[in-house]
Amino acid sequence: MNGQVYFYEDYLALREVINKCRRILTLSFISHNMFQKYGKFVVIGFLSFVTLFNALSMSQSKENSLNICMNILVLSGFIQVLSKVYAIVTNEENLNNILEWIKDLHTILICDLVKHAAENHLGRFIRLVKNISLILVVLYFATNLSVSLYLIATDTRVFEFSLIVTDKVPYIIIHISQFLFVTMPSHLLTLSDLVLIHVSLYFLASLNILLDSIKNLKKLSANRKKDGSIRYLQIYHLEIIRNLQLFNRTLNYVLTAQFSTIFFWFIVMFYMIGIFKDMLFIYPVLTAVFFQLSTFCFFGELIFGKTESVSTQLYLTNWYEFSREEKMIVSMMMMMSHKSFTFKAAGMYDVNLMMLVQILKIAFSYCTILFSLT
Repeated sequence: MNGQVYFYEDYLALREVINKCRRILTLSFISHNMFQKYGKFVVIGFLSFVTLFNALSMSQSKENSLNICMNILVLSGFIQVLSKVYAIVTNEENLNNILEWIKDLHTILICDLVKHAAENHLGRFIRLVKNISLILVVLYFATNLSVSLYLIATDTRVFEFSLIVTDKVPYIIIHISQFLFVTMPSHLLTLSDLVLIHVSLYFLASLNILLDSIKNLKKLSANRKKDGSIRYLQIYHLEIIRNLQLFNRTLNYVLTAQFSTIFFWFIVMFYMIGIFKDMLFIYPVLTAVFFQLSTFCFFGELIFGKTESVSTQLYLTNWYEFSREEKMIVSMMMMMSHKSFTFKAAGMYDVNLMMLVQILKIAFSYCTILFSLT
């Protein structure tokens, strides 16, 4: 296709998968006008109802600590999926702008300097998105299946409200409804994470393209080609920062809910592994939770490191050979990249590998206290 770098068709196929996920989350795939307008509120209302129902179930008296642990696990999951679905369906305009910008990465026409870097990185990142998405789907499916089978096999009820669920309700009815209540939010969590991971990884690709283009400025300065490449890099850099800020606003409450619920997940799972030795179902859950946490923390760490290195890479170019206007542009880019971009949970905790270590360490410490009190 004229004017398009490689892998454009592959990206369009991947973009269609993401759009299908978003349509499912908002029920806009149903052609009826009511679902087109209010479908997203139906999904949010369903998740709110299930979360409230599970919270009310926790207030009922439990037979043992295992039921309490299972309720905490399920409730934390509902809170997380509710926050993610809410962020996606209420920030459609921001996500559309970001996805259009990602599409433009595959249709660069002006600057050969950026185009060559894009050709080197986009195909690799498309494969990376597909592989991580596949791992995520498999882990979430295994987690959902293991938890659902365990609840049925042990007759554990995480939706037990005395005014609704009584002894007269048949066993099969209780567990079919419970299976649906657990499975549907799990699928919604998978779809929402696919959307967020897709967008996140492309920010890393765009930063790699920028850094490679800056490194190639040495060749540009040697040949003294006046083709506006440095001006184009400045615009490209501004677009990355602008879209990172849009994405940060979209994730405003998501990251807070994400790390809060994961923290409780680790406490409960470490406790269950230590107390209930034969609970093999907990290991797929632990693997999926660790994968989810590490993915977001690695993303935050890489974004921080790459935005920080923009200034250094600019200084390492032969900037002293540039014209006065080009030197001013490079100086402005260095000033803009002087402060690295950082995603924050709760507006104050940096999302990076240190957060991963801190969550695991604190969760294990709290779990140790629980062991001593048991």
